[in-house]
Amino acid sequence: MTQLLLTRPRRPALAPLALGALSAALIALPSPGAAQDDDGTTGTNNNSSGGVSIKILSIGGENQNTVGDVWIGLDACQNNAEVEFRLDNVPDREVFDIYVGSACNTTAARDQEGDDCELVRPGVEITVTQDLRIRIGAGDIIEAADENVEGCGSASSKPNLWFLAVDNSGTSEAVDSDDYGRLVLNVDTDPPDAPTRIRGGRGENEIPVTWSNGSEEVDSFEIYVDSGEGTGEPPSDASVPPSDPDAGGDAGTQAGSGQTNSECGTGALREGATADSVSGYFATSEGSPTATSTELSSANIEGRVAAVAVVAIDEAGNKSTLSEVACVYVVPTTGLKDLVEQNNGEYPQGCPCAATGPAQLDAAWPIGLALTALAYRRRKRS
Repeated sequence: MTQLLLTRPRRPALAPLALGALSAALIALPSPGAAQDDDGTTGTNNNSSGGVSIKILSIGGENQNTVGDVWIGLDACQNNAEVEFRLDNVPDREVFDIYVGSACNTTAARDQEGDDCELVRPGVEITVTQDLRIRIGAGDIIEAADENVEGCGSASSKPNLWFLAVDNSGTSEAVDSDDYGRLVLNVDTDPPDAPTRIRGGRGENEIPVTWSNGSEEVDSFEIYVDSGEGTGEPPSDASVPPSDPDAGGDAGTQAGSGQTNSECGTGALREGATADSVSGYFATSEGSPTATSTELSSANIEGRVAAVAVVAIDEAGNKSTLSEVACVYVVPTTGLKDLVEQNNGEYPQGCPCAATGPAQLDAAWPIGLALTALAYRRRKRS
């Protein structure tokens, strides 16, 4: 079983001189919205405000020190993965009380009844004023941010995380801007819908696979290929896609069957299964958010037939369930010589060049060249 990556479309190349000038300009100018760290890396401020500067460094040990939004997704919530924060410009106070809420720097907000300001971590000791590292569980943050979400249920929000520097933990006194930092988080634990209308084709070197996007919030796709010991044969009619549910045939080989596709592969792919159920075979990859098709290389298919399924991934890294399962076929192209041999030495009825495609034309070009030369001679003689 293999996984194939859909790459983002390339932009047209720039001329060497223009590229050199552009590179020099980009090097000379600072990146908008990015700050240079002491270790030379560039990171985003993650929409922080207040006197204390805050940004996310890692989630579950994965480095997030890049320019752009950082998302806390379903997997991080379920595993309560540690979110590591870096704080700078820390005031000379004793501890941080960390809240989730709309305006937790005010006395009224922290004193009022209800869950507008929920205490996530009290009394985190302040040891340095620069590069202070604090870790909080992603699940703890999400649970505090939305009382209506049970466990790691479906949630998509932008909660405010407040780091209030105080001398006595639990104080209800107002905290001015020099003594706090606020970070707007991006939380999304709602996976996208699985792609639909999966269609597998056939070919000699490149085999097409198409699908429809089931959700608007999609960032990439993964294509799963199960090359088992399948015995399925492609339809004889080349005009009918082998996985078209309207084409008839065994439902086990059709898209949308909702079953394991043992006729195409080993049966490892099942519509509606979680991507984690086959994650042991693959590494996570990023693809194109607008892709609705790809071409599989026959080199990635063991044998003549394979099962395929597609998974959608959103910006937070949440994966959809597996899509419908479809079949793809490696079908060697038949040349003119092979057609004649298969027809007991006789040319097939009609033009053999129209039989299928490029390979036949390649095989028949000497005949076409000879006919062209003969016609040219006759025209000169006349």
